[in-house]
Amino acid sequence: EDDEPGDDFEGFSDDGSESEEEEVMVVEHVDARKEDVMLDKQTQKALLSAKITASTESSTIAIKSENKPKSEVADNETQNLQNDLALQRLLKESHLLDSGSSDLNPTGKNRHKALDLRRQALGAKKSIYEQNRMPKSHREGIQSKVIKTETNRRREARENGIILEKPVFKQQKSSVKRRERGVGAPAVGKFSGGTLRLSKHDLASIQGPSRRGGKGARGGKGPKRGRR
Repeated sequence: EDDEPGDDFEGFSDDGSESEEEEVMVVEHVDARKEDVMLDKQTQKALLSAKITASTESSTIAIKSENKPKSEVADNETQNLQNDLALQRLLKESHLLDSGSSDLNPTGKNRHKALDLRRQALGAKKSIYEQNRMPKSHREGIQSKVIKTETNRRREARENGIILEKPVFKQQKSSVKRRERGVGAPAVGKFSGGTLRLSKHDLASIQGPSRRGGKGARGGKGPKRGRR
């Protein structure tokens, strides 16, 4: 008997079975909104676990300062005021200090000058070193030397980056003295013994400048006065 073709089947061959297999593709569907929510939660967690920011630190410092007792705040203000006054005095007296010494208190003749400056700061009208009577040439020489020394001192301080006190400009006193009058006294003339005495200057100030008009003016052809 002839064998049928279907009876000769011996099974599948193993050659090329792996290459012929199709690769499986895996697709994952993820919702984008859930991812955003997760990111927000992560950022919130990071913020909660982070250190305190500068703004919150400043607020806590302000709260602590408010909780301080009033007596301590007043003592701090008093101390700051004393330090400011000491700094102002040091700036004013800095030109009297010796460059070689570290002591901030002037000694010798510089100490007397420093005391004179302190007197003027307290309200003294003039310096004790000011001389009223001397030759004019001497006075002008002293003033020019003082101005030159002060200019050089400020220039050197500006070049070295040193801060000095503000310059004080003295107002020049007018030579014309103003007469002091009492309450109810006349503005013109002198009142004494129940009478008001007026000088020629007072009368001229009351009447004002004289006005000559017509033919009697200068250069006119008015009538000439005869001799008496």
